[in-house]
Amino acid sequence: MNNFLLSAALVAANTLTLSAAVDPSPLPSSVMAVNPSQGVVDTSPNANPLGLGEISITFNTDPVVNPSATGVAYCYKEGELDPVATATVDNAYIDLMGLPVGAVSFKQKILSPGEYTVSIPEGFWLLDGDLSPAIELRYEILDLYHISPRAGVVSGLEEIRITCPEADEVVRNTSITPEFYANNYDADYQLVYGYAPGEKQNELIISFSQNGIAIPEILTPGTYLLFAPEGAFTVRTYGPNYAEDPTDVTEITTPEIRMQYQVPSFPAPAIVPEEGLVKEFDSFTLTVTDEMELWMVDDMAGNYIYELLPDGNLADNPVCRLKATRVPDTNQFTLTMVGESPVIPADGEYILRLANGLFSGLLNNEFTSSVAYEYWYEVKNTVGVETIDNTVSESNTVYTFSGIRVLEGASANKVKSLPAGFYIVNGKEVVIR
Repeated sequence: MNNFLLSAALVAANTLTLSAAVDPSPLPSSVMAVNPSQGVVDTSPNANPLGLGEISITFNTDPVVNPSATGVAYCYKEGELDPVATATVDNAYIDLMGLPVGAVSFKQKILSPGEYTVSIPEGFWLLDGDLSPAIELRYEILDLYHISPRAGVVSGLEEIRITCPEADEVVRNTSITPEFYANNYDADYQLVYGYAPGEKQNELIISFSQNGIAIPEILTPGTYLLFAPEGAFTVRTYGPNYAEDPTDVTEITTPEIRMQYQVPSFPAPAIVPEEGLVKEFDSFTLTVTDEMELWMVDDMAGNYIYELLPDGNLADNPVCRLKATRVPDTNQFTLTMVGESPVIPADGEYILRLANGLFSGLLNNEFTSSVAYEYWYEVKNTVGVETIDNTVSESNTVYTFSGIRVLEGASANKVKSLPAGFYIVNGKEVVIR
């Protein structure tokens, strides 16, 4: 089967587009727009990596948080009685375009394929002193394709794979040209296409070349963007009667794809509490490098804590979501819980993952955005952890739980003067209170 050509006449009867989704609900006159727009939500690590986890409502007048609001926003999946997510009133602000926005932040990502209704009660915000209207939104989430590596921080870029697990093939539309941009957004890389071995050609492999010479791996620090205009790729699934009936095929064209990768050129922000053993997740303070100038924080971005599984992978669903807020007149920002706070998870290992592009600014007179930095924590009860009095000698080696040596050959008094927390002293876990 030719994977690059298929007559439109063969697929016309079953051609779908991402706009042919659920019927949208009418919006109240006070609402200008919603983001994501009603209809199909592409949950590939792309324009909507939160799925329906964050809903932004653009009003035609400035909203403010209603201090008396008691209603709860719900997200329901079609066919299920209980909501998959809830949210209380969260935020109202003027966005970077000067538009008045009210935000609904659910605690978790909402990514599972299916049809959904988001219900926002009356009075979630105040609009010129009046209660905001009740709003209902309709969505469909499609698990159309996956892209690896995920957008965010990478040590290098060897290739990018577009995988359509439920389809028979993914095809590049040769009339539309994807681009791969480097730091200054000049299209100085060429893309080379191939397929992974297998019966189906549903995994498209994109590698790189420059001036006709193949590049094994991109290692230069910087920001890279794969940009594919809407319709650049077509996902096809052939029906059981395709051999006899060539119209028994479903074809979906992909939406615009923007995958930003970063090979980091500066270290991750310092974080408090430091990586290692903690008792609970409440909030975090991060300090950005002093060299970053005129920088800003995306307070709508999703930052998550995931459980780290024994096999080294992250759990599918996050433990909690955190919202970023810049501390005025400093080079710091805080992360606080969305939803219940504080969250005290069970014993185990956890990863705090910052959103890709959470903060951005000028570094060495060049605009740059942060990568999806990760921080490791372990939650462990103090049962079985010795107190400092039972452990120290007159010559002590002390490490943090993240493996950083803080003292060597230190006296007992020196050890006891450390900030309160959990340490490894002479190979034993201890707590200093």
